[in-house]
Amino acid sequence: MTLLVKTVPINTDAEGAAVATVRAGGCLLRAVHVEVGDLEAFDLTVTEEPLGRTLLGLEAVEADARFQPMIVGQNTDGTDVSTNGGHVIPAILKRIQIVIANGGDHKSGELTLLLER
Repeated sequence: MTLLVKTVPINTDAEGAAVATVRAGGCLLRAVHVEVGDLEAFDLTVTEEPLGRTLLGLEAVEADARFQPMIVGQNTDGTDVSTNGGHVIPAILKRIQIVIANGGDHKSGELTLLLER
């Protein structure tokens, strides 16, 4: 097991939006650390692409915080796992997409991803 840290600068446009893509194929997403910087209360969505599966979705983020995303696992027949809470650490097949909305005109912050390879 190897841990990787990827820092992702967030810089919003005039509408307060930003999108960043991180190549992370073959990794597990262990944690997301949010540093608000001067971003205004913003919405954050982290997805695994190309499937678009939401790994983390937050609204009105106003303070630095750390999150450990978990997703519902599936059985071999495609149904949700119901034992042990049914949650697993998300496996990233290709890339992670980070979308910021309502962050304020030309503001900046930072996300740090902790990945396991």
